[in-house]
Amino acid sequence: RMMAITLEAGTDYRTENGMSTADIQKSIDKAISDAKNLSANTIFLETTFGETVLYNSEGMPQAKESIDMLKYAAEKED
Repeated sequence: RMMAITLEAGTDYRTENGMSTADIQKSIDKAISDAKNLSANTIFLETTFGETVLYNSEGMPQAKESIDMLKYAAEKED
């Protein structure tokens, strides 16, 4: 049975502009840990932050990041 939670950039992880790579990683780690503590076995990550997107895009304004947050979160071990 799927128990899903959606993590929102700006609320659950990557909570402000100018965060260091280490701070972003810590925020993702905490968000995933919190989701697991709520018995989630599926996590959806929102990919927008304000008026920007958190992935490579030619058609949307991109947030300037030092880390690929989606890749980092996807590679986290159980």
